[in-house]
Amino acid sequence: MTARRQRKITAEALRGLEPAKVKKLFDELGPIKTEELKHDWNFWARDNQLAPEDKDWNTWFINAGRGFGKTRSGVEWVRENVKNGVKRIAAVASTNSDIERVMVKGESGFLSVCWKGDRPTLVRRWASLNGRLLRGHSLGRMVRRYSSSQQRNLSVSVVPSLN
Repeated sequence: MTARRQRKITAEALRGLEPAKVKKLFDELGPIKTEELKHDWNFWARDNQLAPEDKDWNTWFINAGRGFGKTRSGVEWVRENVKNGVKRIAAVASTNSDIERVMVKGESGFLSVCWKGDRPTLVRRWASLNGRLLRGHSLGRMVRRYSSSQQRNLSVSVVPSLN
């Protein structure tokens, strides 16, 4: 079993508390931290929705059905990596339409997940003609789409090394 990150508190843990204790916790956090928590994937995600903690992997495969949160898990992983300075990330799906409809504009897509607290680190702009999701000030950071029909265009040099 792959190691998972230690988390101080999760949404799942809060569900088991009395409402008065939850209210007290949020009151103590204050409005700014509470707003940040709304957009913190480490708080909301189940353990099996988080990427492996260790760095000794190059493929993360989620074999799950509808509603598991595969798209959200992947988008949040990309979001975290962009915030940590990864410059190039490839988003791969069967068709360009799937990428735009689900991974970019969908309920759990890039444009829905990024919030004002991410800016200028992450962007809210999708250039559909060239299939790029550009970072706020760009600085060479982008998520580029690739469909199965473009497999020859996807080279190892495009996918970042996270080591």
